[in-house]
Amino acid sequence: MPLIKSIPNVLSTSVNRMIKGKPRPTWNYKFHVGFNLFKSMLTATFDRPIEEVQLISNSTKISPPLDITIKEDLELSDNYRAIAQIHLEKFLDKYDDVLDSKWKFTNGQELIGEWVCYNDLPKKFPVVLFLHGGYFCMGGTKMIRSFAIEIAKICKAKVF
Repeated sequence: MPLIKSIPNVLSTSVNRMIKGKPRPTWNYKFHVGFNLFKSMLTATFDRPIEEVQLISNSTKISPPLDITIKEDLELSDNYRAIAQIHLEKFLDKYDDVLDSKWKFTNGQELIGEWVCYNDLPKKFPVVLFLHGGYFCMGGTKMIRSFAIEIAKICKAKVF
């Protein structure tokens, strides 16, 4: 059903692109259509309750490529966030005047997410703790799965 609703937007974008050309010199067709679909999704969900938006965004299923494995619905101890915070403070100290100090305080809750793993990991492999609070407002772990898959492929890593 969501596919049928997006057809007018795709057609409109395609026709406008043929008539007016690219909106930006670097935008290819796929990015242009994706951008307009994302923009229309934000517009359509602007006045809906957050729970309804989360249900809609989590209904999208992104299948991983063959070289990626996904382990869904996991909880990671808050200790990992505390360890990452030690390293982050070194880099973020110079931004104290623009950062709110709330980021330093955790509530002790586990991190809920999923592991996106590159299948052919070397003996020593990186682990990426991809914390992005904004996507949880719109959806959940499935909302940013495509980003996590790309990070895992490029870094040959495990991404949480």
